[in-house]
Amino acid sequence: MIVPMKKFVLVILDKDVNNALAQIRALGVAHVEQNALNGNSEAYSELKSKVDKLSAAEQVLVELNRDKSHAIKAPDYSYRDKSPREMLAIAESVADRLESCNVSIQAKNDKLSERLAELKRLEPWGDFDPSLLENLLPDGRRIRLYEGMAKDLDKLAPDIDYVRLWSPRGMARIAVIGEGEAPQFFASFDPHGERLSTLQNEILLIQREIQERTKEIQSLCAALPLVTDALKIAKAELVIERLKANMPVQDHLTTLSGFVPAKEAPRLLSQAGKGGWAAAIGDPADDELPPTKLENNPVVRTIQPVFDFLGTVPNYHEYDISSWFLIFFSIFFAMIFGDGGYGLVMLVASLLLVAKAKHDGKPVGDFVKLLVLLSTSTIVWGTVTATWFAIPWDSLPGLLQRLSIHAINSAPRVEGELSSDINVRILCFVFGAIQLGIAHMKNVKRDFPDLKFMSQIGSLFLVVGMFELALYLVIDSNRFPVQSWVLGVLGIGFVLIVVFSNWNGNLGKSLLATLANFIPTILGVVSVFADIVSYIRLWAVGLTGLAISQTVNGMALSILGTFGGAIVSFIIRLILCCVLLIAGHSLNIAMSVLSVVVHGIRLNVLEFSSHLGMEWSGYKYEPLSELALGEVAGKVGKEE
Repeated sequence: MIVPMKKFVLVILDKDVNNALAQIRALGVAHVEQNALNGNSEAYSELKSKVDKLSAAEQVLVELNRDKSHAIKAPDYSYRDKSPREMLAIAESVADRLESCNVSIQAKNDKLSERLAELKRLEPWGDFDPSLLENLLPDGRRIRLYEGMAKDLDKLAPDIDYVRLWSPRGMARIAVIGEGEAPQFFASFDPHGERLSTLQNEILLIQREIQERTKEIQSLCAALPLVTDALKIAKAELVIERLKANMPVQDHLTTLSGFVPAKEAPRLLSQAGKGGWAAAIGDPADDELPPTKLENNPVVRTIQPVFDFLGTVPNYHEYDISSWFLIFFSIFFAMIFGDGGYGLVMLVASLLLVAKAKHDGKPVGDFVKLLVLLSTSTIVWGTVTATWFAIPWDSLPGLLQRLSIHAINSAPRVEGELSSDINVRILCFVFGAIQLGIAHMKNVKRDFPDLKFMSQIGSLFLVVGMFELALYLVIDSNRFPVQSWVLGVLGIGFVLIVVFSNWNGNLGKSLLATLANFIPTILGVVSVFADIVSYIRLWAVGLTGLAISQTVNGMALSILGTFGGAIVSFIIRLILCCVLLIAGHSLNIAMSVLSVVVHGIRLNVLEFSSHLGMEWSGYKYEPLSELALGEVAGKVGKEE
């Protein structure tokens, strides 16, 4: 259910703000309004910079700790006996060292790249002292170096005086003596006054410095827990500073507003009395949107990972459909996967996760619980439909055949009997009508006793009539003809919607309001039929998965062949068969997961929710809390 909220306004003396904020955070129930969370003070900017620095350091250290090759003997960063301020100081020094080392490594890598490029240029000419080129000849003439193709030596001008040096085959390196014209077709080589051996030593030195800085970074890996906890402290301080920077101040009084769960309001009032703050608590105004806090029993709460994955939160004034979502999502999941064998595989995997959590002494997460439920529902569906890894009906054990329901299993049919495919399609429409009917019944309860609830009764009539129409148009017009009562139900439903959908106490004005939106009203009526028909996707997607499984099985059997022939050949074919079965069915499972996201969730979030009138426009209840920032962050409040 959605927890009722109260709006609070606190007025605090300016001198008591620090202690008050620390006490509110320790209380852990106050959700501060978002417009009070934009920091603009100098202290806030400094803290924000500190948080960014520690966040960057934590990210680097996490990556380093993932690579066990970085593990080296490191200093002890024990900090349990340190105060929060001391922890922050040590963590900042670690972050500064990390940043300094990274900057140094980057600069040295840039220089190393430059020197390696120069090494590649000098290395072919060998190790010599470039200054000798200036003083080698006693008469002061210069020596210049050139490189070109050996075939171009004959093209050199006769007056060019040169000495040919060692060079690779097909190349020619020459030392030109004197100041004559530079030879054509040859590239000049300037050693820039650097000796090869000197450059090689410089490169070794740079590489050694990079290794030293890298080892220094690796030695900081042990500081990850310290940096993580210090970051929590910094974030906790940042929240406080952000609030202080934005709380309205007038005549030495500051104001803080937000929302608190109704059952927690007395605690906040009590704390206000102890702290000497003025407090006002009441119901939120109609135009206000409090945060949404959901409270459900452990079973219903297992659907929460799906909401977290989607990032959807119901509006405070909307419904909490967690229980209905869980029920129908489990059914849709089973129908889309459609195979009890796949359910068994998932159940084994989920039970292994349960065992691991128990072995580690950790609670079983909601996602794992949800996986157990979904895999169980898939096994149930596979049992009643006799679908086990797409094995043909005749090849199934007798027990599995007897456990199935004839109307929807794959057993042979007698003449005139509806096929399992048709029955499953009908079942899809039944689930659609039930789910949409539940939506409008909830709306009836919401609107009653206002006569507007009659429009929801009209929508219920439409759901029933459109269900019959879907059977006629989609399933079999001869077997499911449209009865006169169906037209009557559709007509009554339409009239009730026209009259009461915009009911305001006056029949004439209500009708005029409906006529002003006549086209959307007509489209809404037609969409009921489209929404019911859309549930046939459960059959279609499940049938696709079954066809893929059958194809994989057929390919595997064709590879395996008969048991005749050479033993080695049979073993090879058996291995290929197993590989194909595992790969094919694994791919089908992956595609089924995607289909659940696209189709199974859609039917709940779009079709069902649209009939409920839900927009999922809410935001989470996130109170100021020490626990929300970790145990260490709570030290800040105590130190304040």
